[in-house]
Amino acid sequence: IMVEVDAAVLAAGSAVIATLVGVVVCMSSQNTSPKSNNKQTKKQSKKKSDTVKTEKNTSSQQKVSTKSAAPAPKPQEPVKVTTPEVDAVTPAAATEKKGKKSKETPEQRAARLERQKLAKQKKKESEAAAIEASVVSAPKEPKVVEPAPTPAMPAADGWNVVEDKRKQKPKKAKKEASTPVASEAAVPAAPEHASVKVPVDAKKIGALIGPKGVTLRAIQEASGVTLTMPKVDRDAGPTSVTVVGTAEAINKAKAIIDEICVKGYASVLEGDNFQESSITVGSMYLSEIIGKNGSCIRTLQDKLGVRVSIPVGAGKDDKATVKIGIAGPRENIARAKEVIREIQQFFHSPVTHPGLVHSALDIPSRMYNNIIGAKGSEIRHIQNNFKVAVHIPGAQSVTQNVLVVGEQDGVNKAVRYIQKIVAQIGAEEAAAADVAETWNEQSADTDDAPETEEWMAKYMYDRSQSQKPVSLLGAAEAKAAAETNAWKQSTDAEGW
Repeated sequence: IMVEVDAAVLAAGSAVIATLVGVVVCMSSQNTSPKSNNKQTKKQSKKKSDTVKTEKNTSSQQKVSTKSAAPAPKPQEPVKVTTPEVDAVTPAAATEKKGKKSKETPEQRAARLERQKLAKQKKKESEAAAIEASVVSAPKEPKVVEPAPTPAMPAADGWNVVEDKRKQKPKKAKKEASTPVASEAAVPAAPEHASVKVPVDAKKIGALIGPKGVTLRAIQEASGVTLTMPKVDRDAGPTSVTVVGTAEAINKAKAIIDEICVKGYASVLEGDNFQESSITVGSMYLSEIIGKNGSCIRTLQDKLGVRVSIPVGAGKDDKATVKIGIAGPRENIARAKEVIREIQQFFHSPVTHPGLVHSALDIPSRMYNNIIGAKGSEIRHIQNNFKVAVHIPGAQSVTQNVLVVGEQDGVNKAVRYIQKIVAQIGAEEAAAADVAETWNEQSADTDDAPETEEWMAKYMYDRSQSQKPVSLLGAAEAKAAAETNAWKQSTDAEGW
């Protein structure tokens, strides 16, 4: 007994000492640092809460043990609930994700949502593309769907329903699939296109193209071909135009091209009121109808809306006649013929030569050489000084008068100058006639004179040689008279 008492006393003493030491330590820690004191109080409160939890757990276990003594109820069958498969997320991972999302800024969150949206959209597009590829690659054949076998179910009266396992013949598909094949076979094959080169003169390329390519497009639309024009100079000579199309279209295009090269137009490309006519003129008037660099004929065509065609090689012979083609509306053709006749008669027309006038002079043909001058010097002097054109009539001329054409003031001055020349020639002719008459009278007086002897003949003057009229034309003028048409301008129609 004594031993036990001593042990109890020792234990009690040691406990008291331990409590005293703890109190001292706590006081010293409070005095040294308030922060450590707060930590200590928190630890103590935590220990108290842990002890309370353990006490609650022990009490709950005791209650369960007391209830276990009661009879257990019948176990119920567990109900199976099918839930969609969800990726298992551990609490740690969930907290980690939640922490990351909570730390996201609004911009980062918007960027993340945008990336997710784009990823879903790309996934849908790839799936749709895969479906389309499988649909295109797979042959379109009717699929025969066989019914799935149904298990034999016991009937209410004890009989079992057994499926008929005999093969059923598939129904015949409608003949719709064969229809497109038949229609494709019925479509005629496309006509073959060929390429042909049509020879033309390089000077006609401009007429085939037309202003701003109007004629070229019209030829292609009318014939159904494609034309390729060569890039050559006007003076390059023979060249070729490439025509691409069917055989029938190429033949039609060649006919149009040939007609344009010959006539300057094609009746196929014109309207319903389009007509063709012609007029015959002297070859010597072609240069006046064409004009300088083709100015007169272009004005005629533009103002009256007609096409004037002159044969190739015309104008080489002044004595020949030329048939000029005129095409266009009926009323315009008639007016164009009147203009051409005016040009033949007066060398100008108000339509083609606005502002010009003419004056006709009735001059004897024997004075033409004096107006022309030696090698055309006098007529060139008149034309250059007064800015007029002087036309001397010839054997093939429509008008047999000398025509002076130009502006009114220049024509008046040129007419006065020519009249002076004519008056001077007239005076000279009158003087020559008087001299001739005087010599004739003197020769008549010598007929009454006595006869002379033979030895006196070599000393006598022979007056019979002076009875011829004195010519006012010198040797140079006589030569110029032989070259009456040397002063005329060239009437070559080529190159206009």
